[in-house]
Amino acid sequence: MITSLTPGTEYLFVVTALIEEVPESRGFSTPPQEITISEVTHTSFVVTWELLPSATRYGIKIYGEDRTTELYSDAKIATKSAYISNLSPGTVYYVGIKSANRQQGLGPLSRLVGVRTNGPVNTDSERYWPSIVYSAPSTTTSTAATTTTATPLTVCQQRYQSVVQFNRGSAVQRPLPNCDSDGNFVATVCPNGPSFCYCVVPETGVKRPGTEFGSSVNGRRIPLQCNRYGTFASQPSEISVSGIESTRATVEWSAANGAFGYIIIVSAVGQTDKIYHVISGTNVRVTDLEPGKRYTVKVIAVDSNGIASQSVSINFMTTIVDKPEKLKITYSRMNKIMATWRIEDSATSYNVDLLDSAGQVVNSMQEIEQNNVEFTNLVNLEVYTIRVRSVSRHFDDGGTERVYVSPSVEVSSLVLCSLPPIDVIFVFDISNRLTNNELTIVKNLFSDVLIALPPVNLAAPSGTRVAAVKYLPWVQNIFSFSRFNTTGNAVGAMKYSKWYGGNPNTNYMLDFVYTRYFASTARPGYSKRPSATSVVIVFSGGKQIQ
Repeated sequence: MITSLTPGTEYLFVVTALIEEVPESRGFSTPPQEITISEVTHTSFVVTWELLPSATRYGIKIYGEDRTTELYSDAKIATKSAYISNLSPGTVYYVGIKSANRQQGLGPLSRLVGVRTNGPVNTDSERYWPSIVYSAPSTTTSTAATTTTATPLTVCQQRYQSVVQFNRGSAVQRPLPNCDSDGNFVATVCPNGPSFCYCVVPETGVKRPGTEFGSSVNGRRIPLQCNRYGTFASQPSEISVSGIESTRATVEWSAANGAFGYIIIVSAVGQTDKIYHVISGTNVRVTDLEPGKRYTVKVIAVDSNGIASQSVSINFMTTIVDKPEKLKITYSRMNKIMATWRIEDSATSYNVDLLDSAGQVVNSMQEIEQNNVEFTNLVNLEVYTIRVRSVSRHFDDGGTERVYVSPSVEVSSLVLCSLPPIDVIFVFDISNRLTNNELTIVKNLFSDVLIALPPVNLAAPSGTRVAAVKYLPWVQNIFSFSRFNTTGNAVGAMKYSKWYGGNPNTNYMLDFVYTRYFASTARPGYSKRPSATSVVIVFSGGKQIQ
């Protein structure tokens, strides 16, 4: 399986079989990896390779430019270098090395390393056959003759030779790449200097997504070692996608051992890749996606030396339409219930059901365009549930209209009877008996309760008044009855209440509330209205110390 190909690109595949001697097929399993060609002249070069700890001898093979015509072979070499001479000028050669130990024969051949000798191609019909000296002669430098540094074949040059071989005797002629203008690819490209660089795939020159680094790249604090891309041994694991909606999703993974950061690539057919860099953490929220589209997410770990790992990937598909968010009851009394929710960009309309306490649908509205609903002629002191689904209509590629419906969201409320004016005091325990997260839940419940009551209104005789108190060993008034004239302002004020910790003092709190709000000495703005029903709601974190 060959992956990571570029769409719309023509590829040439050349398959070569290297036939090894049968007695050697049981040999040493690991050939030398580090093979270097140097001191290239018109007719010679030097090849060196790494010494393997368990190897007692080496073998060498030299091939012509087609990589299959064997020009030289030797299976009994004790050194780690060879001086190869009697070569043709301007000609391509390939060299491979084997290794063997005392108990077994030669193992598999290493990767082939290519080189072109210096000078123009010899047009003589005479064929030059390589000769080898395994103790390379010392090189002297003079004005008459010098040797040059190794010039291994670039990937483009190797591709050029492959196309030449393919075109011989073939009815289909492939175009030859111009290695002077394209294809002399290296692993790192810095088009405008070291302030902006990125990695490329050496075989194609195609940019590796998300590999930008340099002083002008935000968030990329370490240069990548592009020549070692994909060699960091530790990889992310347990990659997953959650919170999938029409335009966003959350990608999570388990940390790679020794990772400094991560490159996240989100791709889809016909779209530009979305790139995210995460320096600390193992998740990212992906946004600006298209509804109903299939995406592939790749996560790559990078260590502190700039070496990237191989990627791990996962596929997911965005939803066509998102379910409604922030559904809430805005009115629930006097035989009527009202609700509202946030408008979803992916929705064209909404389906709404009203359910009674037995779960039976008693009313329904289909594909309404507004984000609010009202049901009347209900039974007081009955619990009703409002269920809402988002609806989206789209035409597919064949011109057929499709209807998509999201999962439902629900909210329930008790329909209250007619009530006299209410003065309600909310008391909050902010001690260590209630965690910060639990306090957030309490504040949300405060909002739900207050919204269900008649609107806060200081001027209207029937309007609700609201006050709030918080307590630890000390007690403090958050706001009094006279502070807010609308429900929304009172709800917004509670968002800023903080959790402190410590031990609560319930006795002190009860005395404070009575003296401040119910005693005959209570000041205006705190004292209750004679015609109103006074209600105290206490949110406690558990058993008190008194």
